[in-house]
Amino acid sequence: NNSLYIKDPFICSEYEDDIYNYTPFMSTYLIAIIVAKYDNLMVINSDGKLIYEVIARPAAIEGNQGEYAFEVGQLLLAEMSAHTAIDYYTVSEFFKMTHAAIPDLEAGAMENWGLLTYRESYLLYDKDHTSSFHKQSIAYMLSHEIAHMWFGNLVTCEWWDVLWLNEGFARYYEYFLTDWVCCSFYLFNN
Repeated sequence: NNSLYIKDPFICSEYEDDIYNYTPFMSTYLIAIIVAKYDNLMVINSDGKLIYEVIARPAAIEGNQGEYAFEVGQLLLAEMSAHTAIDYYTVSEFFKMTHAAIPDLEAGAMENWGLLTYRESYLLYDKDHTSSFHKQSIAYMLSHEIAHMWFGNLVTCEWWDVLWLNEGFARYYEYFLTDWVCCSFYLFNN
């Protein structure tokens, strides 16, 4: 879900209720819900709230394929917060960021606010079988989708005819944010 989980499930006969906190006002295309048996890598803040996670199939998490996105994604998010002087977590006290690897996601990725979804191949990294080029592509994709939290979600265009602004800023930060955080790629020397 786009916001923090706030209540343990109440089991009543065959149904299970999950309750989530409020979200900021957002465009309807940014709402997301995932129902799956996924494992996660997560960061809990000092108040005991989940604030950052990568979720994927259990085999992918057990195989450490989410580690790269987990580590680099946090650095990219912190850098974007610093660069814009708008801390992502201060937008709403109920906010968190989840990156979800979806095996059969048709699109490459989607910037759902608080629950970013990716095709598995765009988020998961296997250090024994994935090329360094693919590792760089994952960083680009993370940067692009994280940039959308500011350009497209926090500030939303009034109508679709200026969608190029959302994508333009996301494309810009896809390269520059990745370069600022992942200096070892030498992006602007290639």
